[in-house]
Amino acid sequence: MRMGDVIALMREGRIVQMGSAPELYRAPKNIFAARTFSDLNELPARVQGGKAETPLGTFAVEGFDDGTAVIVCIRQGGIRLLGAGQGTPGRILDTRFLGDVGLLEIAVSGVEAPVLARARESDMPRKGDEVGLSVDQAAVLMFADDDG
Repeated sequence: MRMGDVIALMREGRIVQMGSAPELYRAPKNIFAARTFSDLNELPARVQGGKAETPLGTFAVEGFDDGTAVIVCIRQGGIRLLGAGQGTPGRILDTRFLGDVGLLEIAVSGVEAPVLARARESDMPRKGDEVGLSVDQAAVLMFADDDG
């Protein structure tokens, strides 16, 4: 992200999005741009009543009609750990030390792949621990499921 003042993200010889690193990170134009600048948990959903329901929560949707299939993308840093019995239940499958932070793999009912979350190294639970999860709404992005 420290590449320059303006970044041009390209795919197949075409500019996908252009702007500063913070602009591309905060407001990616499509899922390709989001994947380039963030580590994401991707959950399929269908818009109903202006909302997309996932095993990690229900999220307000803007710009998509009811019935539209979407991918709800949640940044790894936007997954918050809670105590067991709070929020969405999960179980720690694995932990990886990354220095100041650690990467957690968490089993959540209804989600095929492990949910990935980052936590401060000092707050890392142990493998097998039961935890609760919540999602920081600011860490949620939404794209049409065919956005590529």
